Amino acid sequence: MPSAWLVGAAEEPAVPIPITPADPSIDYAIAFADNMVFTPQWRVGNLVRIEVMVLEAYDTNGDGITTAADVPLNVNLGYTQADLMADPTLIDTTWMVSVPEISVAISGPGFVETFYSDFTDGVSDADTVGRELNKAGHLIYGLLWDTTGAPEGTYKVSIDIPDAYDVELAIRSLVAEDGTVLGYEELPADTGVSGTGGVDQLANAGYIYLGKLIAKGGSGGGSSGNGHGRR
Repeated sequence: MPSAWLVGAAEEPAVPIPITPADPSIDYAIAFADNMVFTPQWRVGNLVRIEVMVLEAYDTNGDGITTAADVPLNVNLGYTQADLMADPTLIDTTWMVSVPEISVAISGPGFVETFYSDFTDGVSDADTVGRELNKAGHLIYGLLWDTTGAPEGTYKVSIDIPDAYDVELAIRSLVAEDGTVLGYEELPADTGVSGTGGVDQLANAGYIYLGKLIAKGGSGGGSSGNGHGRR
């Protein structure tokens, strides 16, 4: 069984998605899907959905600093999947970023696995990180990680993009007690505990620690889980 499946390859539009030019005057954020943030445990042998968005981030309220609060909830500016599939150039007008390449590194106890895609020539069989326009109208990157054979423990997932896109924030959904998604907030500071994370400035990567991977038979999360689709 392969270690990863591409996420939603069928949702790549017929017209190529243009690469977003890097802007040195702004910052960029890695937004992690809800299942990566809030699922407390996973079982060995299940498929874990790794899913992120790359977003622009810059000071929008005039306080001189860039935080997750500067990133709007409506990062696609209301464009639907159909809109963006029909005219992918609209992505350049949104907060979403189409990067030329992306690397996903998953590391844990005595374990490292890396996935990579180069989108400068479109999507090919050599790519191991998927790219899609999902039903919520979000441009997402991801894969399904097959945990068969992976040791139990807590795993770090790092998302590395080219240095020209200066990653300064690692963010998640800001969720009210009633489940309403209000916007974005930064990941809790890295303590090595599930759900925490941050930015590796040297690698220009955003990262998060997943819920603990446990042996089958224990209580824990199922496979895949919710991503950016409900936002």
